[in-house]
Amino acid sequence: MSRRLLLRWSVAASVTLLCAFVLVKYFDLHQIVRTILASDRRFILIGAFISAVTINLRAFRLCLCVSGKLVSPLIPVAYIYNALSALLPAKLGEVTLPLLLRHRAKTSISIGVGVLVLLRLLDLLSLALIGSLMTAIAVYPADTTLGLVALAGTAASAVSLSALLIVGPALARTVAKHGTSKLPPVRLASRIASPIACMSRRRLAKLLMLSLAVWVSLFASFVALSHATLGQVAVFQIGAAGTAASLAFAIPASAIANVGPFQAAWVWVLVTFGHAPSPALAS
Repeated sequence: MSRRLLLRWSVAASVTLLCAFVLVKYFDLHQIVRTILASDRRFILIGAFISAVTINLRAFRLCLCVSGKLVSPLIPVAYIYNALSALLPAKLGEVTLPLLLRHRAKTSISIGVGVLVLLRLLDLLSLALIGSLMTAIAVYPADTTLGLVALAGTAASAVSLSALLIVGPALARTVAKHGTSKLPPVRLASRIASPIACMSRRRLAKLLMLSLAVWVSLFASFVALSHATLGQVAVFQIGAAGTAASLAFAIPASAIANVGPFQAAWVWVLVTFGHAPSPALAS
């Protein structure tokens, strides 16, 4: 474990140096600062409010996933976990959720990992559904092929979410039955599957709807904060940038505050839509 942590911190340090070099070499720091200082404060306040809504939606979702209630003593756990995920480099914040749940909810580490896997799966499918649809609208008809690929991603995500809702609990219960297997990987899989195995389809549907609400709220904050710096930027262009950035956010190679892949993907997409690099980074 210590070697893995050391490796991740080494990656984070390397990415930090690389980001500093790219920032100084290819961006106008004065323009970035001027753009931020000249931001429309109304949109900043709106974006901050929506971001707070997003954080609370995530908290409600965690409570529903673990305890079956929207509001429970686990809300502080969600706040701490989200803060650590946002601040710690190289996705180190992800490993804190099972530890926090073990301390607060008295769950085992493997069940905590199962909760994390379920939430991340819902996040991925919800992002793919909403993000691919916004991307398709943003690029069509300028790039018909990419637009059709994005629409196919939307359809695939919808089918996957439906399949998870219909067969997910039953499949998880089948896997969870092998908790006494002599094979360690099978026992681990059974413990990881146990959170969804204990859920009713109705509860899973609520989790799915909350996940979609989380991502709608998050994209709304992207749009508001981008309007603060870029002015009248197209909503669906921001959706495409947010999709690429959110997917890149999953890459475990970032500096402190997850600087790195997220910003690179964001800027790259906005530049392809005709925005200048420095204002794109400022947003």
